Order: sequence, then C-alpha cells, then structure tokens
Amino acid sequence: MDRTDTIAALNGLLQILYRSLPLYLDGKRHWAPRGREEIAGAVAEIARDYQAYIQRVADRIYRWDGCIEPGQFPLEFTAMHDLGLDYLLKELVERQRRDVVAIGRCAEAVSDCPEARALAEEILGNARGHLDNLEELAANGEAVSA
Repeated sequence: MDRTDTIAALNGLLQILYRSLPLYLDGKRHWAPRGREEIAGAVAEIARDYQAYIQRVADRIYRWDGCIEPGQFPLEFTAMHDLGLDYLLKELVERQRRDVVAIGRCAEAVSDCPEARALAEEILGNARGHLDNLEELAANGEAVSA
C-alpha cells in the first residue's frame, strides 16, 4: 500500500471518529432518568477518547503531507436533539457496533503500514471497549425497566 492509500484509509478512520454520534451528542444536554445518568458519562468518555484519537490520526496524516477530510455529521442526527439518553442508548449501541466494524476495515486497509496499523488497532480496541460498556448499560436498563 502506498502512502496515498494509507492517508485515504486514515481519513476514513478520522471520519468515523469525528462524525460519530457520541461526538455529536457531547456537550448537548440530554435528559436521562434518575439512576441512568451513567449514560451521559459513557457518551462523554467516548467523546474524550475519540477526540484524542482524532488528534493523533490527524497528526499522522499531516506528517505524511496529507489533507484532513473530516466529512459531515449525518443529517439524521439533527432529529435527536430532543430525545432522552435512555431512548438514545439503543441507537448509540447500534451505531457503535457499525463503527467497530468500519474501524476494523480501516485497520485492515492499513495493515501494510506498521505505524498506521498500530494506531488503528489501538482505536479498534478502544471502540470495542466502549461498545461493551454501552451494551452493559443497555442490558442494565432493560433489567431495571422489567
């Protein structure tokens, strides 16, 4: 894989992180029922981690003389402004699952570049951990409501 392909794959990774639902929701005040405030904490934690990874991916692209292509948030995110976090949790889990798959594809795409591969695999492990946390929150919420 040449450097141009690696930069394109890293830009794909950057877009996944930069335009994720947790980054969109971060800083917005969404209601959560009493006892479910940890959902907001999980969203904030994902956003913090992703922002740090965004910086690292962008730095790598810049170092290789590439251009950053962050993309845009999906338009359907605008319909989520008035929804409670307990309701959004199912959407967060589903989107995180898709993001994990997409991040895995990016990691495969940069497998010929050890430096980029190590970063992508670190991000993939982090995203999987966040998925596990979101799934646990969703399972706990179902147990509470049952």
